[in-house]
Amino acid sequence: MPRIFASLAIAALALLVLTATIALTDDNSAPDRHILLAVGTLLLSCFIQVLGFTYLTVSGKVIAQAAHLANLDPACLMIAKKYKRSFTRLLALLVVSIVLSAATGGAAWRSHDARVAHIPAVMIAVLIHAWAYRAQHKVLSGNAGLVETTLRVYSEWRDRRVTDKTTNPPDAE
Repeated sequence: MPRIFASLAIAALALLVLTATIALTDDNSAPDRHILLAVGTLLLSCFIQVLGFTYLTVSGKVIAQAAHLANLDPACLMIAKKYKRSFTRLLALLVVSIVLSAATGGAAWRSHDARVAHIPAVMIAVLIHAWAYRAQHKVLSGNAGLVETTLRVYSEWRDRRVTDKTTNPPDAE
C-alpha cells in the first residue's frame, strides 16, 4: 500500500502543479482546461484520502482479529489506532486545503478580483499536500510493517496450534 499511495500522491502533486501552470497561461482555452484539471485534481486528492483511510480501517480490523484469536499483546491495537488517528488529522488538513482552493477558485472564476485569494490558497495547498503526503506515507509504511509483523506472529501461533493438535490428538472415546 505505501508504494501505491506514493504513486498516487506524486500524481496528485503533479496535477496540482500542472493545474496551476495552465492557469498562469494566457491561452483562451486555458480557463476551461484549468477548471477541468482542478476538479480532477480535487477528486484524486479526495480519493487518495479515502483509499488510505479505508486501508487503515481494514488493516486495523485484521490486526484486532489476529490479536484476539492468538492472544497477542494488545499494544499492537493501540499502535494501529495511533496510525489511524495520525492519518485522519492529516486527512482533515488536506481536505480543508483542497476545498479552500476549490472555493476560492470558484470565486475567481466568477470574479477576477478573487484571484488575490485563490493564488495564495493554491500555493498553500500545494505545500500542505507535499508535506502531508510525506507524513501520511510514513504512517502507511509503519502500519504496513505492523500488519506484516502481526500476521507473521499470528501465522506462527496458528502453525504451532496445528502441530500440537496433530502430535497430541484428543482422546477418541
